Amino acid sequence: MKKNINAVIALLSTYLLTAFNFAHAALPTGGAVTTGAGVTNTTSPFVFVSELLSSGVGVAALAVSALTVLGVAWTSYAAFTESRQKGEWKNFGVTASIGVVLVVGVVLMAILAVDYAA
Repeated sequence: MKKNINAVIALLSTYLLTAFNFAHAALPTGGAVTTGAGVTNTTSPFVFVSELLSSGVGVAALAVSALTVLGVAWTSYAAFTESRQKGEWKNFGVTASIGVVLVVGVVLMAILAVDYAA
């Protein structure tokens, strides 16, 4: 009985994959990738860092990003020590996940600010 079920599952999955390939076979191919004119489209990281530090917007964005990372680290450490003492880890998990989202958002906005200022 088990061999019959495995054979049926294999046959159905093969049929579904074949139908999926036929359905997407007529899609057009993508066009060539073009690059913009911003600072983030440079090929060298040294050019990006020099442009970042040469503008006032870049220095301000770097300072805001660094302060955000330090603030999130301090808050997460405080939540960790409190959670370790109390034995409840919910507060630490919420703080750490919000902190990660905050840091990623601030760093992305800083990169966009530098890119638009250039």
